[in-house]
Amino acid sequence: MLPLIPVQGMWVVGSNSVYSLLLFFVGLLYLFLCITRKSVVSGVLAAVAGNAALWAFWHESSWSFSNRPQLWMIPPALSVLLAAQINRKRLSANQLTAIRYACATIIYMSSTGEMFLQLMTPTGQADMLRPMILASLSVAGIMAGIMLRIRAFLYLGASFLFLSIITMVWHATRIVQHTWPWWAFGIGLGLMILVMFGIFEKKRSELTELVDRMRQWEK
Repeated sequence: MLPLIPVQGMWVVGSNSVYSLLLFFVGLLYLFLCITRKSVVSGVLAAVAGNAALWAFWHESSWSFSNRPQLWMIPPALSVLLAAQINRKRLSANQLTAIRYACATIIYMSSTGEMFLQLMTPTGQADMLRPMILASLSVAGIMAGIMLRIRAFLYLGASFLFLSIITMVWHATRIVQHTWPWWAFGIGLGLMILVMFGIFEKKRSELTELVDRMRQWEK
């Protein structure tokens, strides 16, 4: 517990040192102890100190939670998700599934929340950045779900990818000040559904086997 003494002491003596930098080095020390001693407690403390250092840096940079929720929420959620994946043998199937869904939901909802916070800004072109970030996170989640064979990542990633596409179409409608992007999106979606039904009818057995294999994936 010695590394925590300067962390607490800064509040007592009123030091002018950079608090985020101190927490960062404390996290590095606990990470070193975790690797050398293979200590789970040190690993947890390293993750806590690292996220606290990042939060302190956001605060020092005047990036508030209300304006940038995904900067504050995504790193802790990723830390918990990684810790659960590393220690998955120690957790039950229901516990692991609950952690995965909760962390993935926090990641996507924080990005979605920031996206909707910026919906009413006057510059429509700048708003396109948030849906693209959400789409990138969703695609990353889908790819992780396929590679790791985890249905939670695949389902949530696909759902929020669809939401990000709808939001981008809405922004495109604002920019061009016309409804033709909605018509193009609807026609494209309808054609895609027809193509999917055609592929399903043509390769029913292969797709059925694929669905059966996906049911065997982890939740």
